[in-house]
Amino acid sequence: MFPWRGPERDEVLRLRQTLSANVAFVSVEKRAGVVGFLTLEQGKAYVPHVFVDPDWRLCGVGSGLLQVARGFVGQPLRLDVDIQNESAIEAYTALGWREQAKVGRGRHDQVRLIGP
Repeated sequence: MFPWRGPERDEVLRLRQTLSANVAFVSVEKRAGVVGFLTLEQGKAYVPHVFVDPDWRLCGVGSGLLQVARGFVGQPLRLDVDIQNESAIEAYTALGWREQAKVGRGRHDQVRLIGP
């Protein structure tokens, strides 16, 4: 179950568009299957999607995906997080990410973070 921000149909289309023109990294655990993924717009070093299965959070899956993506582009990554998603912001901050800007998206205010 992916926590879509908007209507599922629109979000799946957006994910498919992202995948068709960009890179994806997938974390697989032998017995559990896919436990996380990340999409990356290489030229912008921007991460449009990052997801870790709830059962695998706090196990290093997300930080591992971000490290691989950063190594792939060779520069700090950027991503947007919903302002109300305080746990995600705290997790990124603990990993050394910092706020770059507020990003208004109508009813979905976000904060743009830049990685270490």
